[in-house]
Amino acid sequence: MSEAKDKTLWELKRIKNIFFCINFLWSILFRFCVSCFLVYIIFAYFDKLNFFIFLLIILIILYYLFGIFLSINIKTIQITTNNFILQKYIGSDMVLPLGTFYMCEEDEIIKISFDTIIAIRPLTIQSILPKYFFIDFSNTNIQEIYEIIKPCIKNSLIQMNENDYNCFKNNSKDGLPNNYINFCEIDILRKEKNNG
Repeated sequence: MSEAKDKTLWELKRIKNIFFCINFLWSILFRFCVSCFLVYIIFAYFDKLNFFIFLLIILIILYYLFGIFLSINIKTIQITTNNFILQKYIGSDMVLPLGTFYMCEEDEIIKISFDTIIAIRPLTIQSILPKYFFIDFSNTNIQEIYEIIKPCIKNSLIQMNENDYNCFKNNSKDGLPNNYINFCEIDILRKEKNNG
């Protein structure tokens, strides 16, 4: 089925109210203040900083600013019959076939911001960096995605080779919603597939 004929199963909806505005402003302001503070540290103590500490501070600043950009740059997210589509204001849209990725929630580096990061990670390749991440400002229906993509993830895990499956099973439990993937059930289905 072509991309144009794909039926839209789910679309991101944004809820705009006072709580969203407060949460959004808090997140942006917090990230901006942390970045300014780190820039101040660089300028105030530049001659005393070790190169690795300097590099770490720069990376944290870039992470915070990049997180803001990635979150604001999301135009919409759709799930169609075959694909996950993330449309952006700037840059090319991201289209991923269902079953090739999973989504998880990760805590912010500095937990004082109370932000939840939604990360989109490849299913078969264990990488440190996700394919995309954005801040969940708690104003969307993003939580509905988990149940929609769950059957596709389950089918992919059943078909996956043993090494990739074990790697995923051992490394992906953090950040997944409770009881999201029943690895005991998948283990049984994998054994049945291999025996039958």
